[in-house]
Amino acid sequence: MHPERRSITKYLADDGCIHIPVDNGILIVLEGDASVHIETAVDAHFPNIHPNCYAPAGLTDVDLLKGGGSGTAVFSGQDPQFGSLVLKHAGPKDTLEVFSLVKIADELIQRRSFAPDASAFLKQRIPEFQYAYLSPVHLRDRKKERWMTIRKNLRYLITHLSRLSSAPSNASLASTESTTSLSSDTNDDNDVGSTNVAGDAPVLRLAESKYGGLSFPELEPRLSLSADKSKLRSLLIRPIPESCETTVPAFIIANGCVDICVPGLRKDGSVRHGVSFLDAFAKEFSMQQHKNRWKVTLAQKTIGGPTSENGAVVMTSGRLKGPLLKTLIKEFTKVMQSLKEVTNDHERHILHELRTELSGIRESMDVTTVSKELDAYVGGCILKNYHPREGRFIKLRKYGKLFREKADNLFLSDDEVPPARLLGLMLERGSDIGRVFVEPPPGQCCALDIAEDHWLTVIEYAAALDDVPAATECIWTCGLTDAGLHNCFISDDRGLELFDLGEPKLIPQPAFLTKFLMSIFHVYGMEDNSEKAGGTGWVHRFHIAKDGRLELEKGMQVKIDYMFQVYQDATDSFVATLFNGQEKVRRLLASYAVLQLLSDAGFCLNR
Repeated sequence: MHPERRSITKYLADDGCIHIPVDNGILIVLEGDASVHIETAVDAHFPNIHPNCYAPAGLTDVDLLKGGGSGTAVFSGQDPQFGSLVLKHAGPKDTLEVFSLVKIADELIQRRSFAPDASAFLKQRIPEFQYAYLSPVHLRDRKKERWMTIRKNLRYLITHLSRLSSAPSNASLASTESTTSLSSDTNDDNDVGSTNVAGDAPVLRLAESKYGGLSFPELEPRLSLSADKSKLRSLLIRPIPESCETTVPAFIIANGCVDICVPGLRKDGSVRHGVSFLDAFAKEFSMQQHKNRWKVTLAQKTIGGPTSENGAVVMTSGRLKGPLLKTLIKEFTKVMQSLKEVTNDHERHILHELRTELSGIRESMDVTTVSKELDAYVGGCILKNYHPREGRFIKLRKYGKLFREKADNLFLSDDEVPPARLLGLMLERGSDIGRVFVEPPPGQCCALDIAEDHWLTVIEYAAALDDVPAATECIWTCGLTDAGLHNCFISDDRGLELFDLGEPKLIPQPAFLTKFLMSIFHVYGMEDNSEKAGGTGWVHRFHIAKDGRLELEKGMQVKIDYMFQVYQDATDSFVATLFNGQEKVRRLLASYAVLQLLSDAGFCLNR
């Protein structure tokens, strides 16, 4: 054990509980033999990753990684006990996803009985869960903290707003020279209003902007966390006797303490039924995270070798062609064939159970009656996109109207207003995209116009491929729910390795291919060159032409042709190899890819 980590026995008190020292956190470790141990570790702060990022002391070579997605901070580090790790400063969704690695590893062991080679192949292609780390900072009282922040900032702003009473009569908010972009609090990882235990200074510092000649404060987040942890909640572990059959932990918050009840915790720190405990812990803790806005640091073993490259980088550099593309397609096909092999017979055939539901939906034409099972069968593309109130497509229309009519009143920079208006025009139902692009494809309209009313058509087409069993039978996904180019590594010596796993599902092969095929185009919309010399951040694919419309950047048409060629080569191979040359599957693959690209656009705007 690392010198800065201790057995929980050291802190076992007379009351039978483990009282964690104020400068320590709780480490829940999955060992190589699938056993689970709980230890304590000295708490270490890594503000270069995130203002509230804490992990076990001893972690070195810590570096922020790209590709965390959805605002999650992802970083790498070297641990003297666990080796090379990839870690997440995680919220509730990440908790469920990373802990799913435990369940996946356990299921692969079980499936090894009838598919040993395929199970071993998949195990080598995915990461392994290592530990979860709970810092006292992660479990602090976020509700009280945010209320204190609001009170402090209101008092501070009222003081400065009073200066407006003596402003010149021509002072106006409309004459601002700069505006502040405000992000929503849908992602708690922003942590605006982080605790400032040390003193009463406001959590928001002020930068000066001028309103009609008047100096006025502009809000800018200051995320500092005091080193004084005495005001944080204390952590306590309460062992539940092995005679108690439950494996579900409990979290009790009272008297400035977080009391974590652990069933089957032995004196040596081991936990009975370790894998079952971790599964129960993930579900219960993620609910507590939702309720209390808690975080956790999650670690998994690093995959990829010194010559491995991210698939998105290979694609955007223009090198995914020839032998390299053939290798990637061959490796991805092998992954899918292995997933098919590790799928039980009773898991393959679920379409017949969905046909009765489909008959009822044809009569009602009500998208809200689509079940989660039927939605999953078509890759989850229905409910999230077509729901009449919460769907991403209806929201795209609403955002389009907002951009058309009120772009000047939104919190946008001057450079963002023109493209926002153009996006608004494109999202107008029936819009002529010639108003948006300098050289629009002839006869084309916005893809949203074609897709937004076709939800039943997509379901019926997917269910009608009875004569292509490979397109209707389900495969067990092994948690590879987002197997796009951005979530894989490619190398000559290690082949294809995949990461960013989630809960395993049962879906048909066309639905599984969705993220891979859409990512061929998607990675060009998420390229970030900020780490390169002279980098500008997000790479733009269009610029505003002299006539006010969008024009492709120089050389972009060549890249578009390259994207379509990669997509064509990939689909040609998948149709021939996985679907026995049945061309009718190609249409379904294209529909899924387009719907996912539109869906991601809606997701980004909804942030």
